[in-house]
Amino acid sequence: MYYKKAKELLLICMASAVLTSCGNAVLVKEDSKSETNTIVEGIDDSEDNNLQNVYNAYADYLENNPLYEGFEVGEYETYETKLAFSLVYIDEDYIPELIIGWTKLLANTSDICILKYVDGNIISSGPIGHYNSISYIPRKNVLNESNYNLGICSNWYGYLNDEGELSTHCESYEECPEGESLGFSYYVKGEEVNEDEYNNYYDSVIEGEFTGWSGNNSSNTTYILNEESLELLRSGEVEIDDPSKESNHPEVEAYSELLKGMLQDVDEPLRVALITIDNDNTYELAVFQGNAHNDGALLYSYRDNEVVSLAIDGFPQYGSYGSFELLQNLGMISYNYYRNGGAGEYRFYLSLANGKMTLDKGMQADITFTEDGELKENKYYLDGQEITGEEYESIIESYEASLSEIVDYDSCYEILKEEDIPEALSQEYYSID
Repeated sequence: MYYKKAKELLLICMASAVLTSCGNAVLVKEDSKSETNTIVEGIDDSEDNNLQNVYNAYADYLENNPLYEGFEVGEYETYETKLAFSLVYIDEDYIPELIIGWTKLLANTSDICILKYVDGNIISSGPIGHYNSISYIPRKNVLNESNYNLGICSNWYGYLNDEGELSTHCESYEECPEGESLGFSYYVKGEEVNEDEYNNYYDSVIEGEFTGWSGNNSSNTTYILNEESLELLRSGEVEIDDPSKESNHPEVEAYSELLKGMLQDVDEPLRVALITIDNDNTYELAVFQGNAHNDGALLYSYRDNEVVSLAIDGFPQYGSYGSFELLQNLGMISYNYYRNGGAGEYRFYLSLANGKMTLDKGMQADITFTEDGELKENKYYLDGQEITGEEYESIIESYEASLSEIVDYDSCYEILKEEDIPEALSQEYYSID
């Protein structure tokens, strides 16, 4: 009974976060996942689902309908984020679906919508997703949403039915209020089943590799929603996000295999992110195992068709309290490590070139106090040589303009199992703060 209540509460929370507007719809349906499905009828289908008709229909829908509750027609951004879209292949036919979401990761919200063109109609289904992201198996018509909320870990697997609406394959719920599992509950097509029945059904319908989608994906197949991108959509110039094409980032698949192996050796979830340090068109991988004082990130790069660790002598990991700084235009990272008792800090600036990390500057601030707790003396060092406080601060300031991002544990994707990896590696890091 607890799980059924938790399940209902989770779905209510997800569906009420941001609802797709249906002001121009003639028919609204709800399925077992309580998602809103809006059908806009009357679109010219005289050319038998010609792709040009499809693209025009998508553009018309985006241009002439309020996309979220409280939004005006043609309103595509807020003060902190913007809408983005991609054309993707979710099901087996030749007509791509269109996914809409925000460019910023939003915690515990379900605000992705899927548009599908069916028999001359546009069907809008949603909201769906968690942290403004979903996973799907391209051309296999399988969708996945993983969530953690109110002490419940949930996994939902669904599909687009013949009418283009969201429907449910199966769901699992794990009670873990303090991070410790207290048991599972399983459902197939809305009916509670045991674990074996669930696994048998899962194996019969879920086949293939998941890929992730989010509006903050920096790939060239994700477009900010505006007049310019709508014109590209109408003209057929929007590139379809098709993972079956040869990847320009083979390192992502290699990182996926690395993470699968790492999951076998850890008891706690990992936090991971694709980052760009040296602007060589190859992503680096950051892996956090915690965010305590001593917790930095394991960093990896990809050279000569192999994953290589970026650890060097004295630096098995990089960062402190689960964070470090990116200085992308310099090809560098930096972080400081506070010493216990307020005794100062260590600060490091490191550069990446040709797949190797190098320490550029090692800095140290020593602060001593009297027995009464009064400040006694400050001393500053650069690479072991004493410098003045002004010189110390000047060095720090010289790098501030190059700071592009703070990579933080809390903004990275959490992976608990192999199924979480595709979504985690589907986009470049973006802070949710």
